[in-house]
Amino acid sequence: MSASARTSLAAVLLLAVCPSLARAEGPSFDCRKGRTPAEIAICRDPVLAHDDLRIARRYGVLMKGLGAVQRVSLAADQAAFLRLRDTAADGSDPGMYASIRSILGERAAFLDRIRLAPPKGLIGTWGSLEGEVEIRPADRGRLRLYGNIADPYAARWTCEFDERGYVKSGVLGLQDGEEPIAFLDASRFGPFLEITQTDGKGQGVDSPSCGGWQSFANTYFYVGPVPDSEPEDR
Repeated sequence: MSASARTSLAAVLLLAVCPSLARAEGPSFDCRKGRTPAEIAICRDPVLAHDDLRIARRYGVLMKGLGAVQRVSLAADQAAFLRLRDTAADGSDPGMYASIRSILGERAAFLDRIRLAPPKGLIGTWGSLEGEVEIRPADRGRLRLYGNIADPYAARWTCEFDERGYVKSGVLGLQDGEEPIAFLDASRFGPFLEITQTDGKGQGVDSPSCGGWQSFANTYFYVGPVPDSEPEDR
């Protein structure tokens, strides 16, 4: 028996004695029950399996640290991620594994950045599956909100938002562009940032700066302080 064969046999015997080792690097689910193309791909690739387990573990830690209402927001963002992952699992695409690997890696890194006990107030960098917003001090007692979002399913950049406004009763109010077509309100929702976008009368509207079909309205999670450099300097 060759040395490589003996090594392989030893690995098989070790896993037979300690089956938990076979699951040590993932995935987070039983591959015998994997049915979707994405799940099958994850089970076939050790790197994908490792990242899937990393995501599941971090997601579990975050969910345990949240209240019931906040769990709904994180669960919705996670569900959107799973839809994105499954969209990338096209068996006819030769780059499918690379696409899934990129999506899982980015998700794992994003979940690692989320902090459940952010500083008080609105200042900071806040993220979601679609992008990030920064809120930083500005002139004349105002705050500046800079946002940059994309369509993750089409893998293309969508738009950015850069306006200044005042905080009133804990809510940062801004308007999209010089004409009052759409208004954004940013406020704290526990450890998260909630952005709503309306016509000023309580009715939700799309953002003119986003091509009229996508909105910055979303729940964002605190991922750190604002960068030292201004957005235009990057």
